[in-house]
Amino acid sequence: MDYTKLNLSERKIFFRNHISTWKKSNLSQAKYCKQNNLKITTFIDWKNRFDSKSLEKFIELPHDKIQKTIKSEGLIELKIKNLFTIKITRPFDANLLKEILVVLGVS
Repeated sequence: MDYTKLNLSERKIFFRNHISTWKKSNLSQAKYCKQNNLKITTFIDWKNRFDSKSLEKFIELPHDKIQKTIKSEGLIELKIKNLFTIKITRPFDANLLKEILVVLGVS
């Protein structure tokens, strides 16, 4: 399967499954990736995301990289590294926000 054509959610599931299978396999990461036609660097990147920055955990955002402005009741604006602005209204999907922050390299 060509994982490069998957969207972010599909890629997350794809690599979570591969990492779970690898952990049970007793193979080195390199050998597992070779047998499954995966790029080792991509595999390691996803493994690190799941291990150290699990999307299920609280993500602390560095204050020096984010400016938060409460524009009005129910609206929060996050400015990230002066490159991105995320406007959040209630209700919002916390898991989606976490995924976005991971993609932006903030978490």
